[in-house]
Amino acid sequence: MSSVQLTRNQILALVSEANRAPSVHNVQPARFGFTTDDQGNLTVLLYSDQNRRLLAGDPLRHDEGTSLGAAWEGLRIALARQGLMLELLEWLDPGLSPAHPIYADLKQVATGKIFTLPESARATGASSDDLAEFVFKRKAYRGKFKPAIPSQIHGLVESLDAKASLVLNEPSEIKDIARLAGGATSRLSKHLATQIELLQWLRFTPSDKGYYEDGLNAEAMGFPKSVALIAKSALHLSTKPGIFKTGLTGVLIDETPAIKSSSAILILFAPLGADAATRGRILYRSWLEVTRAGLSACPMSVLADDPQTQAALSEMKTSSEPMQVLTVFRIGVSPEPVLPLTVRLQPEKLVTIS
Repeated sequence: MSSVQLTRNQILALVSEANRAPSVHNVQPARFGFTTDDQGNLTVLLYSDQNRRLLAGDPLRHDEGTSLGAAWEGLRIALARQGLMLELLEWLDPGLSPAHPIYADLKQVATGKIFTLPESARATGASSDDLAEFVFKRKAYRGKFKPAIPSQIHGLVESLDAKASLVLNEPSEIKDIARLAGGATSRLSKHLATQIELLQWLRFTPSDKGYYEDGLNAEAMGFPKSVALIAKSALHLSTKPGIFKTGLTGVLIDETPAIKSSSAILILFAPLGADAATRGRILYRSWLEVTRAGLSACPMSVLADDPQTQAALSEMKTSSEPMQVLTVFRIGVSPEPVLPLTVRLQPEKLVTIS
């Protein structure tokens, strides 16, 4: 292996691609630093932006860590596309390592080095990643699905790690998941602090701050303009003290009809106690496999976040090893042949170079 030099434009392109990785509520906490050590090796530092924490919805920083792990995997895939290798030297989980180095509002999470593989390895394709071509095709679809053909579901099952995944495609199974999701959504709608926090990351009209940068905007949520305006007013009203207990939010964000249109439900698991790098890798690569199968997915994070449904889903795991629910997707075929990509921050806001 040999060291590598990258221009500023190359680094910006790399972090832009890395930041296409899944991020819970599209919060995008990952920040990257690039520096060269005394031996000429290019060092990468991964940070978590502390201004983007979900204090109410993610107090243990589990989702934050998974998003960071996915971004690290995204950088690894982006580098592999260029025939480069990313070696992880240290990982500090946000929720498990309180003694992180902190620089202003950034908390250091990982350190790695970038190498150029020998020509012999590049010639055999050893550095390539066969999921790279699906990075810019992966997109959540939140509307009703068209049916998938059985071979698509079968191909997806074959491509996934059997220990870390479970695909449910019987109508009765999908109906059961819809029932669990309805209960979880109802319980969520009665937690005022969580509702207010989630509302801060919803963008209903272009005048909302961050509409073209982060969070979930009207297009991502599948809201026409008129519906977005009604939802904005209703959701703001539902977080007023004395009103939120009506569960109005739960009615507005009920996904039961969309869930029932699914061809399958994908439950992802991670080894119990797995670090965030492992969780992020499972999440991102599994979603890319969904894309490779010609399918679309919509995350149902409420199922993994709700303790009651998480316990029920944990009992479904097929592996004999201790596993924890990572997340749940509903799967199907988008009626739109090409989906607009979810908005992301500009790469200049993600990186420091020294």
